[in-house]
Amino acid sequence: MKKLFIQGVLATSFALFVTVFVNGQNTTRYRVTIPFDFQAHGENYAAGEYLIGPLDSVVNKSSLAIRSVESRKTSLLGFSTLVGDVRPGNGKMVFVRQDGLYTLSEITTPTFGLKVDHSKEKYVSGKIAASKAEAVSITLN
Repeated sequence: MKKLFIQGVLATSFALFVTVFVNGQNTTRYRVTIPFDFQAHGENYAAGEYLIGPLDSVVNKSSLAIRSVESRKTSLLGFSTLVGDVRPGNGKMVFVRQDGLYTLSEITTPTFGLKVDHSKEKYVSGKIAASKAEAVSITLN
């Protein structure tokens, strides 16, 4: 009876440890205030405060989402690459500004990163850019 009790306690402890360990991986969310309207993956976003982080911290930690603090609307940005070593700093979002339009280009944080492929978007718009592209960076909190 005593042996059975000890095995039960050990099994419960192991299950609790695994649950805490899995849930503790890459659940960091970053808050950012974006002072201009922008575009990401063909969707338009209004200037405002956003949360950037994993879409689901349990099932798929590589799915990166953006969530409006005001409207609570959440959208998938893409699949991030996890960073092995934690880098110092808060991270940043990089936008490309061209012809007055800001387009998300990259997100870099201490724990994950995302680079947006714009090759498809260039062909969809069908327009030739009138002005030179400029990179605009915003720090994440």
